[in-house]
Amino acid sequence: MHTKNEFGSAAGKRLAAALIAITAWTALGLQLHLIVHDTLSKGAPLAPALIGFFSYFTILTNGFVASVLTLTSIDPVSARYWNRPSLNAEMVLYIVIVAIVYVALLQNLTHPQGLSLLADRLLHRAVPGLIVVYWLVFIEKGLLRWRDPVLWLVYPILYAVYAIARGAYTGRYPYGFLNISKLGIAQTMLNGVGLLALFLCLGLLVVAADRFLSGTGREKVEA
Repeated sequence: MHTKNEFGSAAGKRLAAALIAITAWTALGLQLHLIVHDTLSKGAPLAPALIGFFSYFTILTNGFVASVLTLTSIDPVSARYWNRPSLNAEMVLYIVIVAIVYVALLQNLTHPQGLSLLADRLLHRAVPGLIVVYWLVFIEKGLLRWRDPVLWLVYPILYAVYAIARGAYTGRYPYGFLNISKLGIAQTMLNGVGLLALFLCLGLLVVAADRFLSGTGREKVEA
């Protein structure tokens, strides 16, 4: 059964999208400013630092979120495209993975302070949490397919290939669990498979939640 979301008006949805987009853009801009400032203060070349900045899954995914929600909030003509349940569920999956991997593997590796801590919290905690609430309140449920999580694996697969290839060429890996030169091919591939399994399992949970919240799942449970 397909149901329209009954909680948020169109105006409320656009406002929420705008506020989350502003939060994400602010975090990205702040993190970029800190990277540029630190690089220039050391007299290091800026281009490699910028390429490195845009090589993080966290940065790319927050940029994806910010772009989709910006277009949702300011472009009513194409809003139907950006409001697609599959696209928004995909966005939820990726940004929640950002939060999970950060908490499980990365948060104890660095100890940011001041503005760096603010950017860190916005990118890894605030934006993921806000996106989940946005999806629950404003996105139409009951339209996802069980095959969608498989299609959602394309982005992380392409990212992993890029990150490993770039790291092999430059010696700089955005994440230690993808450092093939240090871990070896077998362990790196094992890490990659584990992460893809996480993407797939969480994607299936998103679809299950979508079906349950639409009433489809509840009907089966009550039958």
